[in-house]
Amino acid sequence: MNTAFQKKSIRMAIFFIFSIFVSMLLLAKSADASVKIGILPYKIISTHYGRYSYIKDSIPVILASNLSSSGISVSRNSDINDFITKNHITSFSTGNLLKISEHFDLKYLVFGRVIKIGNVFDITTNVFNPSEKAVVYRHSIQVSGSKFIINDISGLSKDIKTKIASLTSQEKVKKPEELQAPSPVISSAPPATSNMYIKRFNQNSKGLLRTPTKHYVIQAFSAGKFLNKGAQVAVATRSRVILYNLLINGGLKKLTQYNLSLRSNAIYIGFYKISKNRTAIVLTKTKLGMVISYLLAYNDGKLIKITPNYNLFLRVMSLKNHKKVIVGQNPISVVPSGRYFNDSVIGQNTYPIGQFGGDTYVYRFNENNNTLVKAGNLPFFSGITLYGTAYGNFMGNGKKYLLALSNSGNLMIINEKGKTVYTGSKTYGGSPLQIKVPSFGGVRSSSVTGGLIYNVPAQVSKFHINGKDGIVVIKNYRQGAFMQHLNYYTKNSVYSLVWNNVNFYPMWKIRPVAGYSAGFSIFKLNKKTYLANAVVESSGSMFSKPESYIAIYKLSS
Repeated sequence: MNTAFQKKSIRMAIFFIFSIFVSMLLLAKSADASVKIGILPYKIISTHYGRYSYIKDSIPVILASNLSSSGISVSRNSDINDFITKNHITSFSTGNLLKISEHFDLKYLVFGRVIKIGNVFDITTNVFNPSEKAVVYRHSIQVSGSKFIINDISGLSKDIKTKIASLTSQEKVKKPEELQAPSPVISSAPPATSNMYIKRFNQNSKGLLRTPTKHYVIQAFSAGKFLNKGAQVAVATRSRVILYNLLINGGLKKLTQYNLSLRSNAIYIGFYKISKNRTAIVLTKTKLGMVISYLLAYNDGKLIKITPNYNLFLRVMSLKNHKKVIVGQNPISVVPSGRYFNDSVIGQNTYPIGQFGGDTYVYRFNENNNTLVKAGNLPFFSGITLYGTAYGNFMGNGKKYLLALSNSGNLMIINEKGKTVYTGSKTYGGSPLQIKVPSFGGVRSSSVTGGLIYNVPAQVSKFHINGKDGIVVIKNYRQGAFMQHLNYYTKNSVYSLVWNNVNFYPMWKIRPVAGYSAGFSIFKLNKKTYLANAVVESSGSMFSKPESYIAIYKLSS
């Protein structure tokens, strides 16, 4: 017994001496360090959180051991964890990251998250620079199984160490004027994460501008270069289409309007170049259960209708080679189930949504007789609505896919054979715009009795980011559960997402604003890229007028 006790005592003494030796080694390695960093606990996103919660503590410990070197000193994880607990920090927002960095006098702060999808762990690590108030490096790895920790994190440590050394050397060679704070603009490829908001700045600053409030409800919206000079905005309400000159300082100058017939319900407008010096507005509306589309052009200070009516859903899309084309889709009978729209609605409304994606074609404009002519079939749209979709090489493998919002707001990737190859877990979208379509297939009707109501899906647009096909998508946040029977949204935000070989992750996010988004446009003006978001702040009531405005964000210089 004494022998066993002595052996146990010897082992404990050896462990104690070894611990002191390791601590002294770490201190020696970091004594002359020029860069001090901190490592935060990683967030775990998994339905079995408890089973994998050890990962959030293990990763910082391994990183701290690996990163501590002659050039880097690492603050103790326990000190940082205690500070987080005492200050009730529950999210790694920019403000909280700055608070932690300031308290520990850190040059960089490392944080991240682990998402478990099936048997795959997606680990994203971010390096935050307090002086720039931004993430300056992001690294994502995907591993299979839970026995990945030591080997893969060791490899990650080498990458982070190399990056920190590179960033430090770059700062040393920068000229003083280059170290001035950057203008508050939104970068076309900022290194922000889902925890890092694009800042909302006050009116007339370089971050967010808003136009004067208008007393109508925006139903559809498009912005960009419509005339030969400047930028223009087309706004569709229940009764008219209004064309404005858009001033980048937030001003709107009305040019003209086109009155819609009574009981019209505009659901889409877009700009399309019909000739070298002429652009048209593509308009789709419904009326008494009938889908009606046509083109409007600006002539002698007026918007005039230049094509016949088409019983098609129309929209402008960027297909192959980023070329914009007109795509038209035949309406079909609406049924409450189908290959695509077959689940209960979460986050949009409680109405049944059916298939309404009929035969879909690319159309070209014939200048000789001002008509639309079929130019090619798009079979991959079969059974899928034309709206709420984008087309491109989203998975980065050279293949083209259709990206669509399901009626529950999940992102879906569909290949050209019509097979769904990915469905995301996060929800986006949310549309207050509804149509009632007769169950007998889109023919003219004097009544909508017997038809089904469905939402026009929220907008999704392809957006080229860092040489990749990414997307921009809106999210309208719905009201509380006690009001689910109402199609009402309290705030909205805009996300830029790219594929990371496992799922879509946000490159940037625009902070939520009150009201819902009726659509957005991304356009270039004077070699700068802007995003214009049509916000309906209030739909109005018996006692108040509706209020809408356009928020303008600068994405790049």
